[in-house]
Amino acid sequence: PFGGQGGYYSYSTSDFGVFGDLGDIFSSFFGGGFGGRTSGRRQNGPQKGADLNLRMDITFEESFLGVEKDITITRNEVCDTCHGTGAKPGTHVKKCSVCHGTGQVTQVQNTILGQMQTRRTCTNCHGTGEVIETPCETCRGKGTVRKQPRIRVKIPAGIDDNQTVVLRGEGDPGEKGGPKGDLYITVKIKKHGIYTRSGNNVLCDIPITITQATLGGELQIPMVDGSKETYKIPDGTQTGTRFVIRNKGFKSVNSSSVGDFVFTVVVQTPKRLTKEQRDLLTQLAKTMNEQPPVKKKGIFGL
Repeated sequence: PFGGQGGYYSYSTSDFGVFGDLGDIFSSFFGGGFGGRTSGRRQNGPQKGADLNLRMDITFEESFLGVEKDITITRNEVCDTCHGTGAKPGTHVKKCSVCHGTGQVTQVQNTILGQMQTRRTCTNCHGTGEVIETPCETCRGKGTVRKQPRIRVKIPAGIDDNQTVVLRGEGDPGEKGGPKGDLYITVKIKKHGIYTRSGNNVLCDIPITITQATLGGELQIPMVDGSKETYKIPDGTQTGTRFVIRNKGFKSVNSSSVGDFVFTVVVQTPKRLTKEQRDLLTQLAKTMNEQPPVKKKGIFGL
């Protein structure tokens, strides 16, 4: 599952539809590399294109609600002039006459144990099995050109810091008919001045007055999405008391569960009072025991 740090959220750009319905295209895994080319595959066979890596900074609210962003990336793309062949239009790529298209040549050596055969990469075609006699003038025979396309990225609601969105097929083009590479976007979430995150819960401190703490009352609690929730606190509420608003936290990326909104009240002591307010508090103090009750026993039972 997609819990903790460093998960992966995967989709292809052809999957854009209803923004919230992403369960069937979500994949997550831990450990291992970013894919890439399979070792042991023949150099002149189909090869997957290189994967690309990118970092994206988003706000706390964007991680909570989800967001779509247009980004510009730099990658190789198939040359429009030669359509990826690397040969000038009107000419053709020829099979290497040295290795006969295999990309490797066999060398026979005489040793004291007899003849031994070794295989090495063909130096004439550099292991591709093909020779371009007249290179394309646009890409200079590479078959690809460097471009900076703009693509749209969907960041799902509930994504956490350092988790990664994977766009399948948005990396470099493959070779010899191989698939395109992927684009890995690691998300960095900016710190918020009010809210913090713990798991899928949203945490924040809510200041209240002495009278609200003493008499109780209804508070207007600001939610991350910009709305407000009315919450009634009881009389005699102490500073540091935590209250929970259910199902108002982060959505889970790979399930239907939702976290909670947890706020801690902090009683604010007024620094400045009018004469009327001071007189009222003075009258109140006269009706109350101004000293807290003294425990009969100390911490050591003495």
